[in-house]
Amino acid sequence: MEHIAFYARDICFGRKQGQLFFRQGNTQKYLFFQNGNLVYARTNQPDELLGEILFRLGKISQDVYSRIEEYIEPKKSLGESLIENNLISRMDLVDGLTYQMREIILNMFPYFDAQFKFQEKVGFEEENFDVQIELPVLIEDGIRRMRYDQHIGDFFKGKVPVPSSPRYLYRLTEVEKEIFDVIEGEKSTDEILQESIFQPELFWKSCFLFYCLHLINFPGEPPWGEK
Repeated sequence: MEHIAFYARDICFGRKQGQLFFRQGNTQKYLFFQNGNLVYARTNQPDELLGEILFRLGKISQDVYSRIEEYIEPKKSLGESLIENNLISRMDLVDGLTYQMREIILNMFPYFDAQFKFQEKVGFEEENFDVQIELPVLIEDGIRRMRYDQHIGDFFKGKVPVPSSPRYLYRLTEVEKEIFDVIEGEKSTDEILQESIFQPELFWKSCFLFYCLHLINFPGEPPWGEK
């Protein structure tokens, strides 16, 4: 199963750096990572472009937004151009980039038929980025707000989940903690679900969240933090 959460899991806990390409239909996105954190993102979706985001957040006026093309310059980012023209502050840009990067990646979570390609790159650790977003927060928000998809249940059926690192246990809701508490490492997900009163879709999505936050693992896989 190809899904952004799997790539985010691998990049985060492997502390990887590089570029992840995403394509779904006519949608194309590029995500850039440094030491396991999201540091930059590009998109061809109009509602995810920086100018649109800054206007939506109230950082620029309707007049500036309607003339946004005037501030696009070669070899200079839109944000830097707007700052130089005293139209936004540095903090406005950071707020806009943070919101934009979150939306770009979170809008990828509903898709299970997309194409991905990750390329590790050397040198990112020497660059300074205005924004760095920790991936566990994005994994959590993305999985919670997406609709259940049958691919998730199919991925977990017949597998025996084993508790791994409790590092992100505090991020779970009370219901998710109840589900996590019944995972002991001996029964398959099917057996756990049959013996429980949990709603199937909530159960499978919670297992997906546990796995992508490295709260659970499968026998034979490396333990948390090891690759």
